[in-house]
Amino acid sequence: MDIKTHKSLIAIKPSDKEQWHNVVNVPRLFIKQNKGDSGGLAWVFRYNKPISNIASKITFGKAGKFNNRILSVAGVMTLAEASAKANEYNALIANGIDPQVVEKEKIDSFNQANLHTFEYFANLHYESLKDIQSAETLRRKRGRYDLLIQYLGKYPISEIKASKLSEVFKDIQKNSKSEDDEYTDKAERCAGYVDEIFTMASRITDKPYNPTSVAKAVLKPYFYSNRKGITDITEFSQLVRDIEHTNIQPNVKNSLKLLTLLFVRNGDLRRMKWQDSVMALCMSVTPNLILIDQTDKAIG
Repeated sequence: MDIKTHKSLIAIKPSDKEQWHNVVNVPRLFIKQNKGDSGGLAWVFRYNKPISNIASKITFGKAGKFNNRILSVAGVMTLAEASAKANEYNALIANGIDPQVVEKEKIDSFNQANLHTFEYFANLHYESLKDIQSAETLRRKRGRYDLLIQYLGKYPISEIKASKLSEVFKDIQKNSKSEDDEYTDKAERCAGYVDEIFTMASRITDKPYNPTSVAKAVLKPYFYSNRKGITDITEFSQLVRDIEHTNIQPNVKNSLKLLTLLFVRNGDLRRMKWQDSVMALCMSVTPNLILIDQTDKAIG
């Protein structure tokens, strides 16, 4: 049966065997009809490959038997859409190009782009944290990673510019104010995660690229409020007890103990070498223990 118009397409009757219907005025375009009452219709482009002349075909969509010419069903193409696609293939053949090769390149390009999306690297970076961070820390971070993926997930990471990141950071900051209408540190923390994600991507793809530092300059600064220091010896004694009996990771607990003895900043403690800690302990442990012992004998 020759197909000239959409009307002739919807006039196709069920068949007890497979049928091929030629589309008039569109070279190499056919409709393949499967056998049976519910036999589906598919658009097929049949051709001989350039150079080798081997017979080949490309199936590229369903042919829907709908009275409405405007179709919204996924995977279904109208006669006009299928004809336009077939004419693209005919133009390639006229230039000695195999349409199947072009389609494969499109698929490979799509897969490669999806492999290197922000979402891919964000999830990869998050997985890398599971061996070094607690479950509770990861739980808190997961929400922020998911938020960033909502904004940036579909974009190839190499195409994300500083201007795009700036928009994202500003929007996160605008929508994460405290009850006092003050900016929180959420946007800054998200920017830190993005920086780590780009660093990982640069290492894996061997293409150094990280626009985060430029992008986060648009953020309004978040000022950390000073926390009240403990100056009362009784309160300090209670702090030491609380550290000893709290249920946290051993390395965190030991770090807190050292902080109560050395009175250094967190960053200084993390970067401290063994010989530094020994010297500092020798200078500070004895007077501190004496001070605690004088206040509360149970501590000693």
